[in-house]
Order: sequence, then structure tokens, then C-alpha cells
Amino acid sequence: MGRFWMLLGCLFCGLTVVVGAFGAHALKGMLNPDESMLFETATRYMMIHGFALLALGLWSHWEKWAQSFWAGFFFVFGILLFSGSLYAMISVKAQWVAFLTPAGGIFFILGWLNFMFSIFTTKNKFV
Repeated sequence: MGRFWMLLGCLFCGLTVVVGAFGAHALKGMLNPDESMLFETATRYMMIHGFALLALGLWSHWEKWAQSFWAGFFFVFGILLFSGSLYAMISVKAQWVAFLTPAGGIFFILGWLNFMFSIFTTKNKFV
């Protein structure tokens, strides 16, 4: 499972670079200050949680995959809901997706709590 989380982490981090470059160049001057702030927030959180998936992938090589599964699940769906809803609000002016943003934030929190629980309860003697 560790390889899977690391691949997704690489995918999201790489996608962050692409989306960030697109925002910095193609969308320059097209977004109002509020939209620009939302775009930066979505990009920042996607990168942070892409790195979290990379760390989780490394961690899951020491720990059972069952412990890391829920943390990874919550990180991935947090990215999709949080960053995805912000990108949708900006790109297609879909204000109705705003209710998904806090759900994504809750998923991020649950991911970090699950990751912490996995570290705290490990039986591995090397950590």
C-alpha cells in the first residue's frame, strides 16, 4: 500500500506544479483578488497533502497497510473535496460546491488523526 500512497503523492505534487504554473501564467490578471486567494489556498493544501501521502507511503513500509489505509483515504478525498471544490468555484463559477470545502477540511483532519494514531500505536521496534 505504501507504493500506492507514494504514487498518489507524486501525482498530486506534480499536478500542483502544473496547476500552479497555469494559475501564475494563464490566469494572471483574469482572477479577482478573492479568486486568486482561493486558488493559492487550493494549490497550497494540495501540495501539503501530496507530501503527506509521500510520508504516509514511507511510513506504511514500517507499519501495517491497514493502519495507513484510512489516513491515505482521508488525505486523497480531502484533496479532491477541498482543493477540487475551490478550483471548481474559480474555474466554472460553481458556487454550489462551496459546501464541499469544509468536508474536505474535515477529511484532512481525519487523515492527520489517523496518521498520528498509526504512529502512536505501532508495535514496530525500529520506530
